[in-house]
Order: sequence, then C-alpha cells, then structure tokens
Amino acid sequence: AYEPGDKNAYKLDVSYYEQLGDGAVHTSIEDLAHWDENFYSGRVGGKNFVETLQERGKLNNGKTLEYARGLFISNYRGLRVVRHGGAWGGYRAELLRFPDQHFSVACLCNLANANPEKRAERVAELYLHDVLKPEEAIGHEPHRTVVLMPAQMAALTGTYRNVSAENVVRVTMINGTLQAEMFGATFPLRALSATEFVPVNFSVPARVTFVVGSTNPMLKISGDETITADYLKVREFNPSADELAGLAGDYSSDELGVIYRLRVADGRLKLAEIAEATGIPRTGVPASTLRPVVADEFEIPDQGMNIYFHKDMQPIKGFELRAGGSRGIEFSRTHLAAPISF
Repeated sequence: AYEPGDKNAYKLDVSYYEQLGDGAVHTSIEDLAHWDENFYSGRVGGKNFVETLQERGKLNNGKTLEYARGLFISNYRGLRVVRHGGAWGGYRAELLRFPDQHFSVACLCNLANANPEKRAERVAELYLHDVLKPEEAIGHEPHRTVVLMPAQMAALTGTYRNVSAENVVRVTMINGTLQAEMFGATFPLRALSATEFVPVNFSVPARVTFVVGSTNPMLKISGDETITADYLKVREFNPSADELAGLAGDYSSDELGVIYRLRVADGRLKLAEIAEATGIPRTGVPASTLRPVVADEFEIPDQGMNIYFHKDMQPIKGFELRAGGSRGIEFSRTHLAAPISF
C-alpha cells in the first residue's frame, strides 16, 4: 500500500504490526460479498445475531447513536444504509449496504488518499439514481462558492487543537486556497461564507466553521457524531535545535516490549526506528516525523499517536504515548541518541 509523497511521487505505507481482532484481516471482494449476503440470510450466526449486530447504541441521556456493534446505521440521500470503513497504513476500505434495496458496494484501495467512502457512494448513485433523493433535498451543502480575499483566508490559518480528543487540525493557504489537514489527510476548503466552509472530498457531509473576533478563536467541525467537535486555536510549539537534540534518544516500554529510537534529521524529530526489547530492529518500518503541537507535545499524524515528554526532570527521563483511546503507555529513556541510517 502507498501514500502520496513529495514531488508527485508515492511512498510505501504498510503495517508490520502483528495486530489481531480489529486489524490484520485479509479479505477480498468475493469474501465481502458472502459476508454481506449473510445479513439477509443469517446463515452464519442466525437472524438474531444479525439483528443484534445492527442494534444502535444508546447513551444514558437517551440519545440514540448511529453506531451499532461495529456498524454505522444511517441514511444516504434518503435511503437507509449500513456501512463501515477501514484504514491501516495506506490501505483504505468501505462496505456500503442499502438493505431495503438489497444492494451493496465494496471498495478496497491500496492508496491512502483514495477515499473509498466517496467512491462507494458514487457507484451507488449510478445504480440507485432513480430512488435516491437530490442532494439539496436532504441537507447536503449547496454547490455554491464564495470568493474570499487573501487577507480573509490568511486570518483563518493556524493550528487548532481539540482538548478532549487531543487531535489537531492545521489550516494553511496554498495557491490561494484554504486547506485543512485533519484525520490523516488534507482537504481543500470550499467557502460558503467568510467563516463557513465545506471540506472537499471528505468522507461524510461536514462543515467547518471558524469562530473569529473573540479572545478564544476556534474551529468547529459539524457533521455526524464521529467528527463533530470544537478546536481551540493554539500557538504551535516551535522547538529550537537544542531542544530537539535534548529529546533524541532510545526509549523503551515494558508494557509494549518495544524500543522507540528518536533522532533529529533535517531539523525535525523523527521516530527513526522501532526495535524489539532485545534491540533487534523491526524491518520495513518507515521513519515517522514527530510534529510539534504545544509545549512538550508531539503528534505522529500518519500513526494517530501523540507523545508527551516528561520535562519535570532534566535530562528528559521518558514520555507517555497516547493512541486513540489508549492512555498512559509509558516509555523510559535508556540511551542518548546514537547514529542511525534512515
């Protein structure tokens, strides 16, 4: 699998983690067709099992979620759908089912920016155009664009951080267009007004709204429950060369049984190598750049991880790794930086 690289090139993006359960599943379009048909026949597990998988969750306040047991239950252009996507390394996937029409689309891709959700929807539109409602009729964003002055767009650029989820949206202006880097990809922003935008080619209907003119500028993402959140504008940490050098070194985790080797290259702190607890490097794992967020906090966007250095003692003694819902994964510094070729 691959992801876009520099200068219109591509680079390898595969996972070498031995992950079971929610990953490491190898399948095909043909296998997915059999799995999909089982939701009608109940041949495997029975009808009750199939129905249980599609029971939507409910919060303590009574709100019913779109998420069921590993499936999203929602609507697309007026039709009931059951769907779920997948992503790991440069692989992307989507299985989109219209149960009332007994119609499904499975899309498997090996390119990180392939956007299989949109591809599956476009295929469905070809076959179900007679029964799908027009986009404007079901609340999709109108196909209008407002032209903004460069100064208006420049005022919106910056780094925005969600405190609870600890993820980041970076807004930049490239070739006269606002771009939002979020959820591991970059999306052009189409202006509906001076402060309201639609991310182009985003996987679900969404809107990005900037709150300006206050002491706490922020960015709001609205859409389905998986993406709706507020992001406060922060001053991105800009560590000096000496500060980066002070963070480089080998860090081990007894819990994970691995060693992370952090090195400085090209003025950036990088996860240069992952090794077993014995010190033997894992082969084929590409180096990842640690991007500064706020003081002592770095993110690895392509891995969905954040690193928090413990600076209460000098030199640095370790860091905490956070990934998704996982917290408190501690790494202790074992050695200062030694040369690594990467």
